[in-house]
Amino acid sequence: MRKEEIEAEVLHNYPLFCKLLINLEKGLNAGLKWYLKNEPDLFKQRDFRPGTLGRYMSASLSVRFHFDRTVDYIKQENWDKDFIQTYTFELMKESGYLGHFKDIDQSIRFYLFHSFYHQLETTIRIIIDKLNLAEGKGKPLDKVNKIVGCFPEDFITCLDALRNTIHNNGYYRPQFKQPKEVHYKNAQSEIHFKENERTAMTTKDTISLICELAEFTECLLKHPEIRKIEITEDRN
Repeated sequence: MRKEEIEAEVLHNYPLFCKLLINLEKGLNAGLKWYLKNEPDLFKQRDFRPGTLGRYMSASLSVRFHFDRTVDYIKQENWDKDFIQTYTFELMKESGYLGHFKDIDQSIRFYLFHSFYHQLETTIRIIIDKLNLAEGKGKPLDKVNKIVGCFPEDFITCLDALRNTIHNNGYYRPQFKQPKEVHYKNAQSEIHFKENERTAMTTKDTISLICELAEFTECLLKHPEIRKIEITEDRN
């Protein structure tokens, strides 16, 4: 990557990504207000249902912080020289190589997804315990989704494929019963995973999935079977 390419990506796109996350946070905040108004005991006793939205909020804030601080860094005069001297290993300093910056961009994108997904996993595990669903075959999310039906099957398949690419440095390497190709489309993005190929997935694509994840999770939390669960302290 050249200096001009990095500046164009960070200074133009990162503020736009922050705006998308701020909109997501507004929705999560509205969800928390709903609990405060309609089920204040859950809110006051740190129950996992409003707690899930709070954990999502924290995940979004932490990613937005990374975007903001990266913008601040790139705005500095001679940032490229500082980057080379401070963050590039010795053998590459003389070359003026800035290509490692793409790994920073990728790490933010990977963290964006995983920070939300592991919060979903925390909530799903709580529900599994409370509904005694631990026994038997099947992934935890699939077990819970059979009850609530809030997560479309193609969305779950896409989540599994994305997790696979993160564990394989951006390449899709399907295992077990995972399909060799996965195609997912929503209102904002179209994502394609193909066996042994790097997935051309942007940060905007990832944010669009996270926004859907938050929407489907709210459906899950407000499902009658989940609302029946006694007050359960959140795991945070």
